[in-house]
Amino acid sequence: MDGFEKILPKEDIAKLNTVFSGFLLNKIREIAKEFQEHENSAAYGRVRTYFPNLTTELEQMIRDKNLSKVSIFTTNYDGILDTLTTWPRGGFMFSDGFAKSGPLSTLEMVPEYTHGNKLILAHLHGSYKFSKIYGRTYKKRDGFDNEEPVMVFNNPKMKEEIVRNDNVLSEYFDLLGTCLSKYDNLVILGNSMEAEPHIKKLIARNFNRNGTSLTVCSRSPDAIAAEVKPFYSRKIHEETTRGVETEGDLINLFDRLTTI
Repeated sequence: MDGFEKILPKEDIAKLNTVFSGFLLNKIREIAKEFQEHENSAAYGRVRTYFPNLTTELEQMIRDKNLSKVSIFTTNYDGILDTLTTWPRGGFMFSDGFAKSGPLSTLEMVPEYTHGNKLILAHLHGSYKFSKIYGRTYKKRDGFDNEEPVMVFNNPKMKEEIVRNDNVLSEYFDLLGTCLSKYDNLVILGNSMEAEPHIKKLIARNFNRNGTSLTVCSRSPDAIAAEVKPFYSRKIHEETTRGVETEGDLINLFDRLTTI
């Protein structure tokens, strides 16, 4: 759009914005539908069979290390992380803050529950299960179509504005800021951070202080470190995911990440 603004009048830019917004919404619907089809086909359940011990091991790890609070903020829209932290008997180990019934077979977020829970898993940029209804975001119950999925799939510079204007995503974003101001250990796992200026700004504002530890982890952790370095003036620890091929490898990785 920056390029178009140099050669087109404002009224044409407004028309283009409308067209692009339509394309974007259709693309978001397409992605959400694909994730829903994965769930309906039991694909998530099959993923869970490859990690039968992960939830139990994570719980034991949190208990053994006496971790008072663990909050996971994912920028993915899918349900894989939720699936991997589901108890074998059913139910999620981590809470996403949705607790009471909303309209049209949905769940509604309870902010007090989100901020007060010991174990939180927040979809910071939305989810294929999040739906916009009458201007507010709810979570769809299983088995119901999502015609207005809430997934931040936009220009990185626009992400913070979109997040702050959503009742659910703004709660998650505020919670992230609170966690960064109070917690002493932050791990960035698998996100390149190239398209997350709003998160990097929060790190600079709330986490760049004495007594904190920042670890970046991916197949190329040095690239993440380079992205975050301008926003965090202390040492950045690097961990690689190369060689992580089994459930045991993944559990050992989490053990290292919570020890640094």
